[in-house]
Amino acid sequence: MPGFKFTPVLAPGSLIVITGVNGFIAAYVADEALAAGYRVRGTVRSPEKSKWVQELFDKKYGPGKFELVKVEDIAKEGTFDEAVKGAAGFAHVATDVNVTAEPSPYIPNTTKSAISALTSAAKEPAMKRFVLVSSSMATGPWQPNVKYTLKPDSYNDQWREEAWKGPYDAGNMWKVYAASKVSKRQTSQPLRLKLISA
Repeated sequence: MPGFKFTPVLAPGSLIVITGVNGFIAAYVADEALAAGYRVRGTVRSPEKSKWVQELFDKKYGPGKFELVKVEDIAKEGTFDEAVKGAAGFAHVATDVNVTAEPSPYIPNTTKSAISALTSAAKEPAMKRFVLVSSSMATGPWQPNVKYTLKPDSYNDQWREEAWKGPYDAGNMWKVYAASKVSKRQTSQPLRLKLISA
């Protein structure tokens, strides 16, 4: 667009924390951030098992642009406190991929991970932006070949309720996953708004 000038909120060279950086989506987010000139601190459960990520980004962008940090339990309060030090941005992408048909403790733990990330981000004075990555499943149940409208405040209340009702068989796994994303978005909304307005 001619004449359009884009001024990023985060200055190039700023540090961005990206959770679950060894995952498909988070690795892509990290790659885009590094390509845009940001530094990235990626969290993983095991840096030893994820050293391929460090090697990949060191080779592609040079040493000193990317670092791995260990965060074993993303649902634990304060677990991101060290990771956010000096960071201006935070992208919470990580999620537990071991989805079960049982809603508990999967759904509560997913919600706790978002609250933990937001609480740590809010403690860091340099923090300017927080991105909570969710899923389209949080907005509504799958409806193949059906036209429907999604809005910013659309929530998959149907599957959230059904996930807790059961039966807790293999068919309930997707409902549990969707319900965890709904819960994560709704529960973290007040804290996200507080962080944005700070």
